Amino acid sequence: MSSRDPFYGVAGSRSPKIVFLGEAWGREEEAAGSPFVGQSGKELFRMIGEALGNDALHTAALGASSFRDWVRLRDEWLIEREIMFTNVVADRPQENELWHLFHPNTKAESVPKLDGLRPTAHVLSELSRLRSQLNAIQPLLVCAVGNYALWATTTCCSTSNIPTGTGATVSVPGGITSWRGSMLTSTKLWPQPQRVLPLIHPAAILREWYLRSPTLHDMRTRIPMALREDWRPHPLPVTWAPPSFAQAKARLEGWLSRAESGQEVKLASDVECMMTFTKHLTCIGFADSKHFAMSIPFVKLNPDRTQTSYWTFDEEKTLVLLIRRILSHPLVLIIGQNFIFDMQHCIRELGVRPRLWFDTMLAQHLLFPGTPKGLDYISSLYCRYHWYWKDDGKEWDSKGTLEQHLEYNALDLLRTFEAAEVLEPLLRKHGFGELWRERLDLNTLALDMMERGVKIDTQRRANLSIELAMSAERYEEWFEKILPDKHVKEACPLKGKNAKPWYRSSTQQRAYFSWLGLKLPHNRKTKRESFGKEALNVLTEKHPELKRMFTALREYRSIGVFHNTFIKAQLEPNNRMKCSFNVAGTETFRWSSSENAFGRGTNLQNIPSGNEE
Repeated sequence: MSSRDPFYGVAGSRSPKIVFLGEAWGREEEAAGSPFVGQSGKELFRMIGEALGNDALHTAALGASSFRDWVRLRDEWLIEREIMFTNVVADRPQENELWHLFHPNTKAESVPKLDGLRPTAHVLSELSRLRSQLNAIQPLLVCAVGNYALWATTTCCSTSNIPTGTGATVSVPGGITSWRGSMLTSTKLWPQPQRVLPLIHPAAILREWYLRSPTLHDMRTRIPMALREDWRPHPLPVTWAPPSFAQAKARLEGWLSRAESGQEVKLASDVECMMTFTKHLTCIGFADSKHFAMSIPFVKLNPDRTQTSYWTFDEEKTLVLLIRRILSHPLVLIIGQNFIFDMQHCIRELGVRPRLWFDTMLAQHLLFPGTPKGLDYISSLYCRYHWYWKDDGKEWDSKGTLEQHLEYNALDLLRTFEAAEVLEPLLRKHGFGELWRERLDLNTLALDMMERGVKIDTQRRANLSIELAMSAERYEEWFEKILPDKHVKEACPLKGKNAKPWYRSSTQQRAYFSWLGLKLPHNRKTKRESFGKEALNVLTEKHPELKRMFTALREYRSIGVFHNTFIKAQLEPNNRMKCSFNVAGTETFRWSSSENAFGRGTNLQNIPSGNEE
């Protein structure tokens, strides 16, 4: 148990309705002995005011002439609004990085994990203090600000390993950008379920300003709902996942009957497929509102993880014929999310080309180009009750159950239907009717192109494969002459098996050139030492004496990329290359391309000309 006062290092009300839980102190917080008083704290305070309503006291705090007055006025406003600020750890970690207070993975055998991390005794003590604090006040809502706050209050966060700079790694939490805005309940720190709202940390917002708008939206929409204790839909949506044969048949026939009588029937539809190499259809779902969804399976998961048909032959035939009529009926208005993917499966496996009426991804892209277009992000903006679900039941064929997979599909359907109810009138409101019809026409054109494919000269492709292999072999001979593989592995051995020659192993290259004394650049995303393309460019400038070696490595890698990406791209049985074309692929509205839904084809938009420097 912590020896500290449970309310050590808090600011604002001691009996709050809302708690903003940060990660740890920075320099300003340490000096003031109070949370959220630095630049990120001021930004959080500003955003809370925008979300909950500015008043004279809030404005006065923002305009305070001195730091002391700012803290005093801020605390008065927090008390008035029944808000408390606190932290997971009420201390300033080294370099303001909280991972310094966690054990490195070298101590894996002696230090048990707590939801993926290895906290020190001090962090465990601080968690105990936080638990006492939050249970004493029992707020209506805890806003978990940042990854460590998400880790401390829920079991939702993901983890990854980062280097410590001493040759070891340490596990750190992640996932806040996925979970942000989720209306969660948790019992991790409480005996009874507690409402938790994950928010992106204001320090991250100050670094990447585009994160501010969705975070402000989360606060404006979810906090008032928590205060009204409106945290889950009542009644809960009905999902048949799976339905019985009689239920599925009756519901499909009912929708068809309405359409045949002249009524328009709006249906969200979504297919799921195997995550394994077979990529075949596992289920198709329909939702006729945000209150009802049905997910119809086509496979059954056996105890040994093999799959067999879910229905009898006659049952499946009946359902497939009804589904085909549903998808192609002129009065059934199909709603989808990136439905051009689903259409590929419907054409190949159900023998029908659906009539698409509305696509939530296309609509989001047209209204707000440059913003995320995934269904999880769209749901966070347009669905009344949102929580992140996109990892649930997705890899059911390797873990989990068929029921989890179908529930995942059903939730996709409910969110897609509800989002369309918001986005469709939004397009009309902004006068995008003509542009929207154009986007749908382009989407149809993209599907036509995907189905037709590109004719490939297989003989020329085979010749190119031989030419590239011979060119790669010449580089390998040069590498062995200048820097024999045996020497590299003797000088800098790697743990475990390392059968690849050094010029084919980026891990071996990184280790060897680091061993030589070169300071390797860090990857901008992973923050780890890198020996990738950008790193080679930087190293060439710093070490011109090694320019020939680095240039050869770049060219050798390019040969491999060209060969694997373009020459070896899988063709259709008729020797045509069928790729996916995405009309919502870029914020400039330039199309993008990739493998198709079945793992064949490739990216056709960036084929090298062969004249690159």
